[in-house]
Amino acid sequence: MIHPAKQTACSNTVKLDALSEVSGIFAPVLSSKSLLAKWHGFRLERHRIFDHAVTPEICFPTHIIGFLLSGNYKKDIFDTGTRRRTITHNCGDALLYPFGLPHIGHSFSQADFLVLYLEPKFVERAARDISAGERIEIIPQPNFEDELVANVAKHLLSEVESGGATGTLYAESLMTALAARLVKQYSNSRVLPCNYKGGLSRVRLHLILEFISEHLAEDLSLEQLAALCCLSQYHFCRLFKQSTGASPHQYLIRQRVERAKQLLLQSQLSIAEVAQTVGFNEQSQLTRHLKRATGLTPMQLRKQ
Repeated sequence: MIHPAKQTACSNTVKLDALSEVSGIFAPVLSSKSLLAKWHGFRLERHRIFDHAVTPEICFPTHIIGFLLSGNYKKDIFDTGTRRRTITHNCGDALLYPFGLPHIGHSFSQADFLVLYLEPKFVERAARDISAGERIEIIPQPNFEDELVANVAKHLLSEVESGGATGTLYAESLMTALAARLVKQYSNSRVLPCNYKGGLSRVRLHLILEFISEHLAEDLSLEQLAALCCLSQYHFCRLFKQSTGASPHQYLIRQRVERAKQLLLQSQLSIAEVAQTVGFNEQSQLTRHLKRATGLTPMQLRKQ
């Protein structure tokens, strides 16, 4: 299962060169691999490691955030050179390891992990205006608790289980918030003060709102919207919310609901066709969001 070409002559460490090679170590029980065309720079997988299994010495090309869902697990971490630390993880523990940190895993019982893989470039790009340095070094956290990180993983898991139904903008917004958290709380980077106040300029806001209106049916990405304003994804989200009172994803949903209301009342399109026209993947999504906004189902709205 391990690619032999990745083992160097001077070391037994398996060095992976890309995020796409991660699944070659453990066959995931659940993976966001089917969403790779939409999700760039991060992946979520659920792994099951069997009783008394030992992994090879692995050096991942990504930052790793793991949550031990069941079982007990031990890792030997090589901090610098041959210096070795042994960390024991119990059910419920969370861990954060930066890319390039060699480690070996030992399971004492069957262990289930939920793992987020983040490419370093994604973290740097998503939060480039936060850090004073170009290179962001994440500090290992063998056992840590962070409610924001746990909530991001929980919501991203739901997104994977639904096949990415909520959309790329939602997933990227979650991961951008996570990247900012890593830089602010778990890196050696000096965090820059935020000088962005007052929201987006009138010109930028008009540009973004018009773009969203014209592309409602598309799977918009946060990277795409932030690039239109020449801002990092993190600061674009902050400024957009200052200007509109909603996150980019929340605003997109509201606009889709408003457009759907118009079509339901003024067209002969079926409810499923309306949902597709405004950008919802399924009719049930339209029903859920419309009822949340108006208290009415699409059929009830049409009968008024």
